[in-house]
Amino acid sequence: MYNLNQTAAYTVGDAISRETQAIDADYLQGMQQLFEYLTRGTGQTALRVSSIWYDQANDRYHADWSQVRGTVQPLTSDDVRDWHDKLPVMPDNERVTLVETWRDFEPLFKTGLERRDIHNFVFTRPRYAPRTVWSDG
Repeated sequence: MYNLNQTAAYTVGDAISRETQAIDADYLQGMQQLFEYLTRGTGQTALRVSSIWYDQANDRYHADWSQVRGTVQPLTSDDVRDWHDKLPVMPDNERVTLVETWRDFEPLFKTGLERRDIHNFVFTRPRYAPRTVWSDG
């Protein structure tokens, strides 16, 4: 189940990284539905997509934007400023698109595993554009 969720998160991240046009609320809703379809699970899911860039002069990360579906909160620049241990080493002003997914996991059988949340943290460099852009409209 962990592998299935991780593969689905990478699939969502890869799809977003290929976008050359701005993504919007409908697109993000579609990505959450894709994640739910690929994981074939039951229970609650959440999705957070953020565009993050590195400021070399101040040695910190910033969030351009962060959008969510589900019960998680968007990230702010204050949240990510010191994520040196979570994000890759990046050149000045380089951006990554961060996709985080959550899914409730309830084992089908009593095998000693307990109910838990599966969380995935996937970052991808935009492939065909310098950054992933969010559109409110």
